[in-house]
Amino acid sequence: MIEEREKNTETQIMVSVCCLVYNHEPFLRECFDGFVMQKTTFPIEILVHDDASTDHSADIIREYTAKYPDLFKPIYQTENQYSQGKGFVGMTLNFERAKGKYIAMCEGDDYWTDPFKLQKQVDFMEKHSDVSYMFTKNKRLAVDGIMKDFDARFPQNIPDVFDLHCLIKNKMPVPPTQTICFRKDCYPEKMPEFNFKVIYGDVLTLYMVAHHHKIGFIDECTAVYREGVGIISRSNKKDLIKLGCKLNSAINKLTNYEYNYFLGDKSFYWLQLYQLYRPYRKYYPIAYFYYVAWQISKNGFNAKNIMAILRNTFKKFGKIKNLCH
Repeated sequence: MIEEREKNTETQIMVSVCCLVYNHEPFLRECFDGFVMQKTTFPIEILVHDDASTDHSADIIREYTAKYPDLFKPIYQTENQYSQGKGFVGMTLNFERAKGKYIAMCEGDDYWTDPFKLQKQVDFMEKHSDVSYMFTKNKRLAVDGIMKDFDARFPQNIPDVFDLHCLIKNKMPVPPTQTICFRKDCYPEKMPEFNFKVIYGDVLTLYMVAHHHKIGFIDECTAVYREGVGIISRSNKKDLIKLGCKLNSAINKLTNYEYNYFLGDKSFYWLQLYQLYRPYRKYYPIAYFYYVAWQISKNGFNAKNIMAILRNTFKKFGKIKNLCH
């Protein structure tokens, strides 16, 4: 099917595949092979943004560009944009030059496993005009080589079509980036400037695209996410939580506070905090006791203070439990 697409370059591009790369040399060929194996009835393009990799990632990109010149359209940065606080620039540069009606995403350390992934997603959205953003199941490849199933935080019976409010109320995580596909015309032509490093680009994309539109889901596995490889996996978790809260505040303003009941009450913070300390949940009773003791020592030992401290502490610990169980 690649040969058929290359012969028909005059046809309108249907899907722009956007791929961010930084030092992904060990994984990049598997990622690119997942792109070129796609069997579709429409033309696609592959937009690759290399953020000044220091390994041989750029050489691999050149290799595939030479082999598939009508498919691969690379950008090579000479200075790393992420280190300059421009964490979202690679994605926006790809989005701005995309010619496709739809945009699919997959970073260079992840890969697709279903050769009909794009065809299935385009067929779905062509059939459902109210769906602007969709995703599928994936698998997760652990650092030790063990392949894990789809994220258990998603409910077992995800609807075919639903909205952001449904996603939030059912406590679903952000859909896996390597499985998503969305309508380009639903993405803002010009994104606002942020005065902080945008780490959670997938969160931003979800809210910007699915706001006032529907989300679609195909109950099939089409991709693999590598754990422990990406920037987020290697970053300080507490810093990520703080940046996530800042992004939530920004999204709240961009969406006219429609999702304030979730974004505005620090639910994201508590959810991430729970996931960070989940392995130590058996120590929660001890943590509860010491937290209360610390608050009493700080605020004074009297009946009124003690009751207020117990009440507030119970709310905080209860919030984690309610969000994540």
